[in-house]
Amino acid sequence: MKAKFERVVAGEGRLFAAFENWGSRFHAPHHFHPELELTGILGGDGRRIIGDAIEPFAAGDLVLIGANVPHQYSSTGSSLDAGRRAGSVVVQFLPEVFGAAFLESRDGAPVRRLMGRAARGLAFAGSVVGEVAGRMRALVSKIGPGRFVLLIEILELLARSRSARELASHGFSPVLGGGEASRVSRACDFIQQRFGQDIAQADAAAHVALSPSAFSRMFRSATGLTFTAFLTGVRVSEACRRLLETDDTVAEIAFRCGFNNLSNFNRRFLAAKGLTPREYRRACLV
Repeated sequence: MKAKFERVVAGEGRLFAAFENWGSRFHAPHHFHPELELTGILGGDGRRIIGDAIEPFAAGDLVLIGANVPHQYSSTGSSLDAGRRAGSVVVQFLPEVFGAAFLESRDGAPVRRLMGRAARGLAFAGSVVGEVAGRMRALVSKIGPGRFVLLIEILELLARSRSARELASHGFSPVLGGGEASRVSRACDFIQQRFGQDIAQADAAAHVALSPSAFSRMFRSATGLTFTAFLTGVRVSEACRRLLETDDTVAEIAFRCGFNNLSNFNRRFLAAKGLTPREYRRACLV
């Protein structure tokens, strides 16, 4: 289950790519590229996978993804059912565009450190999100030297922000490339479409035409997670969304997200979020 390499095209004569995407849903294969990627969500919601971190996202989400970090954004069933448009603004760039002289200087040190931290993915919160999102949208239509200056301003704002939260675990180290790209998307889609059901690793393995043992080796080497950990992450992510967006009881959410009993749900949720489901709901709705 290895992530697919994606070739980023900046555009003729451009140092980096900047664009807006709008559509009916978020859906791209699990992929990676040598460019760093800054993604701001303008509309819609769903679930994102950054390295081995699986979390819900919604409008206002802002994430900086480091070079060659596998990632994926997918709309959830609720978002699709509600007919919400999916929109994002994306900036993709190679570290080399800044030049070694700048990055090794005192002036460039904050940007250099920011890009280093992005190796685990960085999620931002607070006022910096609106400031950066506005500049990212301006960057899409900007031309001339001011375009490069605006990119530096964006990265400087992010570098100064104290809201950055690292996403992937310290031990995350994916195995990238290979000829298994199609299995990545198929396995991820299979799990995300059926997480509310009683599914096993053998089911996912059969879906991508592998033996359970071969699937287990490939899945863990590519994602840094076991099948069970990945499935639990998807279920907890969906539970977070339901805790915030619905009035369903904790027990109802537990069973709808595929947990076979309430105590198991509470234990798994606490391990993932550091809060019980009820504490999470109260903390986020204050």
